[in-house]
Amino acid sequence: ADAGHGAEGSAAEHGVAEADDHAGADPHAWLDPQNASAWVGVIAAELARLDPANAAAYAANADTARARIAGAEAQAA
Repeated sequence: ADAGHGAEGSAAEHGVAEADDHAGADPHAWLDPQNASAWVGVIAAELARLDPANAAAYAANADTARARIAGAEAQAA
């Protein structure tokens, strides 16, 4: 790493563009509990598709995650 960029090195050295252009997308979408709850379902469905033998476990874990997200959201309100 060069001294001008600290110990971490430059963004270019790590394959990161210098400009942070999101082209109209919300860069903070991951902070929305409703998005997180939806993503949990999508992830569980894809895992179940790839590993049908454990589909019930993925669904149960997704339900638990959604309940925890909802609880955290209610607590924050």
